[in-house]
Formats: sequence, structure tokens, C-alpha cells
Amino acid sequence: MKLLPKLLPLFPEKIKAYYEPFLGGGAVALNISERCQDMILSDKNDCLINAWQCVREDPSRMNQLLIWHKAQHDRGHYRKKDFYSGHYYSMRDDYNAERGTGPIAAARFIYLVKACFNGSWRSNRQGKINTTLGTRFYLPELDIAAARLASAAIIASDYTIIKSAGRGDVVYLDPPYHADREIASNYAVGGFSESDRVAMVALAAKIGKRGAIVIGSDLDTPCTRDLYGGAGFIYDTFPYTYCVGGSEKSRFISSELIYHNISY
Repeated sequence: MKLLPKLLPLFPEKIKAYYEPFLGGGAVALNISERCQDMILSDKNDCLINAWQCVREDPSRMNQLLIWHKAQHDRGHYRKKDFYSGHYYSMRDDYNAERGTGPIAAARFIYLVKACFNGSWRSNRQGKINTTLGTRFYLPELDIAAARLASAAIIASDYTIIKSAGRGDVVYLDPPYHADREIASNYAVGGFSESDRVAMVALAAKIGKRGAIVIGSDLDTPCTRDLYGGAGFIYDTFPYTYCVGGSEKSRFISSELIYHNISY
């Protein structure tokens, strides 16, 4: 997560309860876990939540399953300049046919996320992953993640879970990016509309008035500047290089926005 060095200094050293309702890869949660008395981590993606729960509950079992996936993956071969692994596409077909729950489904999900092109999980309107294979698959460090999230509540829920946040609590919001640019419309996760974004910001402003610290990130567009600035949030922007394809023409510099309600 390239914005992490910009985000982490914003978080206080002591946090009563930490809320992250768009958990994703959990980079922020993993880096601030020692500061938090309680952690409430959530996402609407049931498969993602199943994966995180299985990692926390039995990292050894998950490591074994992912080592197996890596062995199958590495049986692929180099063909000219392209790396091919039939295992990836077989697992992708299995996932698209049936999501499943438990460690085996969780390991398959993690493998697909880590092995897909650029780590960009892209689904069609039927919710089926259609991202092509990337060039490498590295085993994640699950033991570290499990230890840091040992006492966290990991729940399948939407952003409204933050409504309980108050003074002493911190909320981090990283929703699917505002679909005002090609990168957002191509890669955004379904089930989060622009009306949801407006409602989320209104709720964030409400809990901010109760004393909760709210920190978030989004794509920098005129709409997002108006939305977060209009709700009273302070924001700053940072250039970011996006890669949406295999050629240099598909790489472009855009800008991301970080917003918060911290008074200096």
C-alpha cells in the first residue's frame, strides 16, 4: 500500500477502538494493531472475511494449504516471455463456480488474490473474478498477521458498523474509489454506489462530531474534494502511478486524496 507512509503518522499512539469497514488487505490494521485496545474489522466480501478469520484462527493450517498452492503454481512453465500456470485458472474456475467457506476456500481465495495480475481483484457483473494471471506468487507472512489480529473482531458487515464509534476511537475508511476515472470504474468492487459514498461521509461526519477520529482515502477528483471538504474534513492529495495493464501505455499518474478530521 503506497499511501501507508502518509497515513500512519495520522493515527494516534493510543486508540480505544479501531474500526476498519473496508478491510481488504488489512495493511493499516496490521501496522497499528499494537496501538489499539480493541479492533473491529469488517468487509462486505464474505470470502475475504472468511480468509481473515481462518488466518487468525489457524495460521499453520493456512500456511500448509498455501504451500500446496505454490507447489502447484510453480509447476507452470515459461513460454517465451509469458509465465503460464494452469493451476491459477483452475482455481479461478473453482472459485467462480462455488465460493465455499473454511480453510480450503480461504487458501484458494488468498492464492488468487496474490497470484492475479498486479494483485488487482476484478470481477464482472455476475461477481466472477476475471483478472488474468500475474507473473509471480509469493507466500504471505500469515503468522505475523495472525498474531497482530489475535484479539480483533473480524466481521462480515458494511460501513454502517462505524456508527458506534465515539471519543477515543479511530475509524479508517478506504472504500472502492470514486468511479470518476477509468481505474475506478474498471477495478471498483461492486455493491458500493455513489449514494452509499455520500451516506458514508455523512455518517463519518456524525461520529466525528461525537469525538471519533476519522481518517480516509479516495481517488482525487473534483467530486471527492467537494464531498469530503463539504463535510468538514481536511484533505491533501498525493500523486500515484496506476498500472491497469501490461504495457507502459496503461500506466498513468493520477492523484489520491487523504482526508481526516484531526485538529492540529
